[in-house]
Amino acid sequence: MPYVRYTHKSLRDMDAIGEYIAKENVQAARRLLRSIKDKCKAFAETPFIGSQRDEFGEGTRVFSLGSYLVFYRPADSGITVLRVLHGARDLPEVFGSEG
Repeated sequence: MPYVRYTHKSLRDMDAIGEYIAKENVQAARRLLRSIKDKCKAFAETPFIGSQRDEFGEGTRVFSLGSYLVFYRPADSGITVLRVLHGARDLPEVFGSEG
């Protein structure tokens, strides 16, 4: 069975997204986070289906869910989620600052 591994950064990203949205609507925050996790599980079954984005690190792929982008890398039996970021963010800056 394919697995989804979340990095510490991706978990912090999702916590921040959830907290931000929950200020206005707790149920919407829960729905979005559940949707992200469900879509990650689906991508774990077909890890090479996402768009390749090597400019954010070799082997990095991405899929979108609404305004959010999920960056991941295929792994032996699933995916490793690297980051979950709003699409309006300065992505080269975010990834460049991770050095």
